[in-house]
Amino acid sequence: MPTVLRNGVQSYYEDRGAGEPVLVWGHGLLLSSRFLDDVIDRLPGHRSIAVDFRGHGRSAGVTDGLTLADIADDIAEVLRELNVSDVVYIGHSTGSAVGMRLAARHPGLVRAAVGLAGVPVTGNSPELMEDATALLPMQGDAAALTALLGHLTAHPGQEAMISAAGREAALVPLEALKSIALTELFLDESEQLLPKLTQPWLFVIPGEDKSISPDLQLAAARRFPNHRALWLGGEGHLVPQERPAEIARIIGDFVAGLPSST
Repeated sequence: MPTVLRNGVQSYYEDRGAGEPVLVWGHGLLLSSRFLDDVIDRLPGHRSIAVDFRGHGRSAGVTDGLTLADIADDIAEVLRELNVSDVVYIGHSTGSAVGMRLAARHPGLVRAAVGLAGVPVTGNSPELMEDATALLPMQGDAAALTALLGHLTAHPGQEAMISAAGREAALVPLEALKSIALTELFLDESEQLLPKLTQPWLFVIPGEDKSISPDLQLAAARRFPNHRALWLGGEGHLVPQERPAEIARIIGDFVAGLPSST
């Protein structure tokens, strides 16, 4: 199992395929990179590197809190280990916020980025704190988390995916969840980050997102100096899992339209 060690934490990654530019994938809170596989498999002309965030999936568990910057630095360490730079980063939900930290903290690593139902650079609305707090007692309860994730879908027929996601979500350590859900996802770091995020950014915004306000996603996207926003009506927060073919097409078109790397 390929892993990279940083500050005592093993980060699991998968490195598959071939072709430039290299695509780097970041998943959402409580999930893992395996829940992006259906999109990755539909982009065979690229090398794809997908990392499980610390405390998630196949990465070594952590018993204390963590930050989005911690996760970004873990991904940077994986890319250094593989001698990879100038990547296109693709992040879903919390993974989008991680990508902003990766690009800002490690200049030269990220050539362009895609945020899918992403946590805004301004942080989540304070009105969501009640929902975030309610999540904590569910930790360790796969049935409760499965029900919660099911609420975030927009289309029928997702039972197998949601059940698998709920089982995996239940394994994330409580302290890791608490630090992200109650603190990190509400940080407004726009003043520090935006001056460093001048790459092309595509924000894919599901119009029926029940987790992160679509209007907030759009307003935050418009603050990026080199952004494009794509509104997907009728789609929910788990759009990469529910509509992998459509998301792969959108990503492929975006990557094909990027200027040549110098």
